[in-house]
Amino acid sequence: MSPIIKTLGILCVVGTIVYAIYGVRTSNIIHILGAALAAIASTCILLYGLHTPKVYNIPNSYFAFTGSDISEAVESYLGLGDDYCTSAQETPDGMQLGLTIDQRNNLILRNNDFIEGLKKAFESSNSQYQCILDKSYQKLTLYFDENLSSDTQAKTILGIVSSYGMNYMLTNDTTDWNVKIEIFNCHTGKLVASANLPDEEITYGAKEWQKSYN
Repeated sequence: MSPIIKTLGILCVVGTIVYAIYGVRTSNIIHILGAALAAIASTCILLYGLHTPKVYNIPNSYFAFTGSDISEAVESYLGLGDDYCTSAQETPDGMQLGLTIDQRNNLILRNNDFIEGLKKAFESSNSQYQCILDKSYQKLTLYFDENLSSDTQAKTILGIVSSYGMNYMLTNDTTDWNVKIEIFNCHTGKLVASANLPDEEITYGAKEWQKSYN
């Protein structure tokens, strides 16, 4: 945070205290000055909060689901630069990120762009395929058929669910996350498979596809 902002914050808080003690007993000028200082103090406190990194904990369970290496994730976040991250370090419980409000928001927007890219690629492969997203990052609904390649299925599901998980943790300041995924046959509208990730596994094959046509 800028030393100027810090100094202004200290001065304004002092001014507010002085006003609280003496303002009510002195002239209107002091009263007005004190009120102005109080308003400036509030602004300085807000600016301090915006520029002070907050620690976000990303648990080992998240990396177990994504299959990514924590040390590589740390390097990746640090490599994004100051617009996205103040600090990143590996811990026994997973990874800690130091993020200002702006950095957190930038990461969420970056993940959203990645999600939208996956959605676009998924739906462009077939006019009947649909990828329905959830603004709360807790539900993913997919409509496709057995002709979609397994690689595209895995890339879409893992990519969106892992980004959902990260965004949910950053948005809600929690280490608990959960995504309900539902897969439907795009021709019949019947459910093929569903699961609550990461606690459950999403499994389906020829048997489930055949059943969705009956």
